[in-house]
Amino acid sequence: MRHRLVLPVKYGFTGLILFLFSTVRAHAGVNSAMREQFHSGVNEVVNNILNGADSDIRTWTMAVALFLTAVTAFVYFWKFVQDGSALVDLLTLAVMFIFTLALTGAYITVVDTITGAFNGIASEMQRLALDDISPDFLSNFVENVLFKAISAPSVNITDGMNMIGTALMWEVCSAVLEVAIYLADVWIDVGTAVAKVTGILFIPLLVSPATRAIFDGWFKFFIGWGLAGIMLKVTSIITMVMIRASINAAGKFKNGHILDGVPDIITGENTISGVLQVTGDNINLLKDICVYSIIAAIMVFSCFIFAFMIGAGVGSTSQGLNNMAVRIARKAAKALL
Repeated sequence: MRHRLVLPVKYGFTGLILFLFSTVRAHAGVNSAMREQFHSGVNEVVNNILNGADSDIRTWTMAVALFLTAVTAFVYFWKFVQDGSALVDLLTLAVMFIFTLALTGAYITVVDTITGAFNGIASEMQRLALDDISPDFLSNFVENVLFKAISAPSVNITDGMNMIGTALMWEVCSAVLEVAIYLADVWIDVGTAVAKVTGILFIPLLVSPATRAIFDGWFKFFIGWGLAGIMLKVTSIITMVMIRASINAAGKFKNGHILDGVPDIITGENTISGVLQVTGDNINLLKDICVYSIIAAIMVFSCFIFAFMIGAGVGSTSQGLNNMAVRIARKAAKALL
């Protein structure tokens, strides 16, 4: 009776795991090609919005920039008429207006350069840590561990429910972790695209000191997605090291102790060189691995919170541009006077 109950449960869980893995792997197989098409499509959308022959958004952008410039110039000019002290402010406003026009014209190049810099940093950290530049390195690693490095007990009348349940739990936790990493990766791509498209509306707010805080808010939002990509890569690397250490420790655990001289199941190059046999002696360590995997999945999504917390501390971009404009304006004013 027990055998008849356990067998369908194992097959049911196995079917669920295979479905989750096949779904993720099917997407991962076309991931690079899809991303290239996605990024190209986003750039095309931004270009159409900004540079389309009948683009009302471009007209609105320029109208807002001109309106804010005119209002701010009037305030500065009135101050200049009263006491003659706003010449630098007027010249600074002119420089900031030029900055705004330049940013509008080179918008795609600027945002792609920033995004590329974050991606480059994340990829270099992965290469230095793991000597691997594959974008699906953690998914491949988890799959190899699940299907090659761990040998779950066979189902028969003598198997313990605890051992079978723990082995199945590890399979489920691994699938959840891999799916979480894939979804987070796609989320970052989509979030970056949203920040890129909406940024068009915030460019003209750079002109006036009264609206620069709104521009800074968008820029921090944009930077946050770039930081999220780095945080996801770092989280994935740490997760990979954690799983490797846990599997190797379980493979050396016998009679309540970790034995010396036993070769690692997963080598430092993250290749599978042995098989972890699930036994009653190491079953508790496998439970710990399951807990770590669930925590790792939570950490994957927490990387967004960490990234935006860090991004919130980014200084005022508009203030930096304004300081540059002030220096240019002072030199111009000195030359005029």
